[in-house]
Amino acid sequence: LKGTRVIDGKLQPIPELPKGVKTVIHRNKGAVMDAITVSGIPTKFVRVFTDATAVINVPVIKDHSLCGYTGALKNITHGCNTNPQSFHAHHCSPQIAELYAQDVVKSRVVLHVVDGYKALYDGGPKDRKPGCRVPHEAIYVSTDPVALDVLGWEVIDKLRRDNALATLNDALAVGERHEEVWLEPELRRQRGLIRLDLGDDAVAAEADLHQALTLARERETRSWELRAARDLARLWAERGERQQALDLLNPVYDWFTEGFDTPDLVEARPLLDELR
Repeated sequence: LKGTRVIDGKLQPIPELPKGVKTVIHRNKGAVMDAITVSGIPTKFVRVFTDATAVINVPVIKDHSLCGYTGALKNITHGCNTNPQSFHAHHCSPQIAELYAQDVVKSRVVLHVVDGYKALYDGGPKDRKPGCRVPHEAIYVSTDPVALDVLGWEVIDKLRRDNALATLNDALAVGERHEEVWLEPELRRQRGLIRLDLGDDAVAAEADLHQALTLARERETRSWELRAARDLARLWAERGERQQALDLLNPVYDWFTEGFDTPDLVEARPLLDELR
């Protein structure tokens, strides 16, 4: 919302908004709809989205470290469901298309207004390189999110070429060859568990679990963070460090507000109950 300039510094709607138009911050939490399965993964869209009679999508123009470019489509698909991190594999393809194709989305989103006042051509989506955020001074409006994303891709691609950076396609090709970097938190966790099972090196195994937890937090992959916290807490509990284990696992588990029938949360709950 800060990026689209429809709220003030206190996260309140600006007075210029027409009567009946609301802005809401949901942080991907709070859903009342029944779960749907998309790309083989259960998910829900947040209540403020499903309660709306009409949604006006206001994305910005930016590159994205995982999928090259994101605009109108991903702003809805990953911006409004409760487990966006579950749909990041393979550069978010075809997950973006499959999420947007759901009736819960198509029946509500009526208009897309792209805020192109500025464009971020590198370091996205978190605006880590302010020098790559440049004036574009445009607004694009359409009922067709695909057309807008094609246009946005072209804007970012041109800016990257003009600034001697790899094109988005070339950057994605490099990412494809190094996709294991994104998977590193889970790979580290698995290696730690294998070391524990083999009785190989408990110190190295714990270090792997610590590193998995740190990397998952850096990537904001909540499910992987839960897995690493659960396994590390179990290790600490087994050697008598119960309070430390509880202090680690409890806040990670409590971050989740739904999906308690998913395997990761189901497996973590008995351990948490035991520690409490």
